[in-house]
Amino acid sequence: MMIRIENGEEFYSILKAFKKKNRRIISNFLMFPEELEKLMREKKVFYMEGEAGISLFVEYEAHFSFYFFYKGLDVPIEVRRLDKPVACEIFTKNQLEEGIDERFIKENFRQIGIYKRYILKSENIHDVKSGNSVRKKAGAIHEVWDGIKENFNVLTDHLVSQDEMEEKYADKQFFYYNQANRIEGALIHETKNKKSVLEYIFVYPEFRKKGVARELLETWLATYFQAINKFELWVSTENREAIELYKRYGFQEDGLIKYVYLI
Repeated sequence: MMIRIENGEEFYSILKAFKKKNRRIISNFLMFPEELEKLMREKKVFYMEGEAGISLFVEYEAHFSFYFFYKGLDVPIEVRRLDKPVACEIFTKNQLEEGIDERFIKENFRQIGIYKRYILKSENIHDVKSGNSVRKKAGAIHEVWDGIKENFNVLTDHLVSQDEMEEKYADKQFFYYNQANRIEGALIHETKNKKSVLEYIFVYPEFRKKGVARELLETWLATYFQAINKFELWVSTENREAIELYKRYGFQEDGLIKYVYLI
C-alpha cells in the first residue's frame, strides 16, 4: 500500500531504520532532505515499505517518478498496478552499480536512453555573443510544443504535459526567429542557485546546419555566465553531433551517467 509522506523526517526515520537492519542498500535516490521537503510542498510523495526494501514515488501530472532502496533481488513495487506511467532514473559514475537488480529493471521497464552529464564553469567562459535573432520570450512553449514533442517524443508523450512545461519554464525560454518571424529553434533552461541547467534545445529539421543551435547556446551562455557559477547539461550518448557542439564551448564530461527507464 502506498502511504503519503506528510513530513520528510517521517520518511528519513523509516529509511534510517531500514538501513540499520541492512548494511548494504542499493538505491537510485539522489536527494537531500531539504530538497525532499520542497518536493512535498509541490507534489504528492508516497512510499511503500516491504521486507525487501522501500520504494518512493513522486506523483506528477502525467507520471510517477520512482526511487528505490532495497536489498536482495526484488523491489517492493507492483508497478503495473499504477494508473500512470512510471519513470525510473538510475545515476552512477560509470556502469550500473554492482547490486542494482538489472533483471527487475529490464523485465519491468524499457530503456529510453543513457545520458552523460557535461559541466562548464562560468570562469572558463570568455568570448560568447548573444545572437541578434534570438529572443527571450516568456510563456511561449505552446508555440513550439510540436517541436519539443518531435525531438523528445518519449519524454513529452509520457512524462510531462504542455501545462507542466509552461508552468515550470515560464520565463526560461529562448527562441530563434528568422526574417519571416518564424521560430526555427528553441532552448529551455532551469537557472537558480548559481547554476543553469539546459533542459531542452532543438532546431526544426528544415533549419538545421545553419548555426541556429550555436546561436541559441551562445545566447544562453552570454546571458548568465556573469551571474552563475556553472552550466550543466545532460546529453544522450548516441547524440554525437550535440556532444561535439558542447565540447567546442568547453563543456566537459564529469563522469555521472543517468540511465532512464519507463514503464
